[in-house]
Amino acid sequence: MENNYASKEMLRYLDIRNIFFRSDGGITSVVQPLFIELRNMVVISGNRLQETGALVIVTQTAEYRIPVKTERTSSLAVSACWTLVYLDVVPDAFAEKIIELKKIMRKSGRRAEERFDIGMKRWQQFGLISPMVDMHVENQHVRCVVSNASFHGALLTGERSSARIGSPCRLICAFADGVVTQCASIVNAANTKNSGTYYDYSLHFLEPVSIMWQKQLNMFIGE
Repeated sequence: MENNYASKEMLRYLDIRNIFFRSDGGITSVVQPLFIELRNMVVISGNRLQETGALVIVTQTAEYRIPVKTERTSSLAVSACWTLVYLDVVPDAFAEKIIELKKIMRKSGRRAEERFDIGMKRWQQFGLISPMVDMHVENQHVRCVVSNASFHGALLTGERSSARIGSPCRLICAFADGVVTQCASIVNAANTKNSGTYYDYSLHFLEPVSIMWQKQLNMFIGE
C-alpha cells in the first residue's frame, strides 16, 4: 500500500495475528511487517533470510502460505529490512481486505483538507454511539462534542481545561464498530463564543491516522 505503515490497527483490520518467514530448509523466522501491498511486503527481521522461502500469515480463521523471494533493502543495528516479493497470487480473502483498505486510504487522501460538520445533530450519522467523546490531555479527562471532523483532525467543543497550544493529547471516540484512540496535537484552544465555560479545541492528528476514523468519515460523506 503506497507508503502506508503497517500499524497495529492495520494489522487488526487485516486480521493478522502472526507473520513468519519459513526458509526452504525449514528454518522459521518471526518478521515484523512495515508495509503491506498486493505484490510484496516490507518487513524487519533479526535473522538473515534466505533468497527464497514462504511467507506464512496467520489469521484468526486461516493460515496463508505464500512463496516469496527476498531482497535485503537496508541494515539496522540488530536487524535488517527486507522486501518479500510474492511469487504466487495472494489468497482472495486476504487480497480483498488489502484492496478495501487501499480504497479507504485513497478516498481519505482526495478530501484530506475538507471539514465536515458533526455536532449534536449529526453524531449518529457519523456512527458514534454517544455525542460525547473524550480528550485526554495533561492528566485531564475532558468531555467534548465533535463539532466538525476531517481526515487529519477535528474541532472539539468541551469543558474548560488547562490544555495549551502544542499540548499532545489523545482523542477517544466510541463508534458502533469499535473504539478509536487517536493521538493528536492541539493547534488551537479558544473560548467558545466568549462563554467562559466551554472551549473549542482544534486537533491535528498524528500519524498513523485511525483506519476506523477514516472509514467512518468516508461513510458519513457518502463515498
